[in-house]
Amino acid sequence: MKKNIAITSIILLLITSMIPISYNISLCKENKALIAKQDSLYTYTLSEAQKVFRENGLKWIKMD
Repeated sequence: MKKNIAITSIILLLITSMIPISYNISLCKENKALIAKQDSLYTYTLSEAQKVFRENGLKWIKMD
């Protein structure tokens, strides 16, 4: 009986320790994807950025 409890405890400990690890891995992947997306936004020219704003119904505020 004690062996069953010990085995069950070990299995539960393994499962609960895997949840944060897998969550951190998914956050890392999401962060890399967002960084790649952000880097691609830097390649827009001013006219392309204005076009995207107009397509999305946003107003372009000229800040000269």
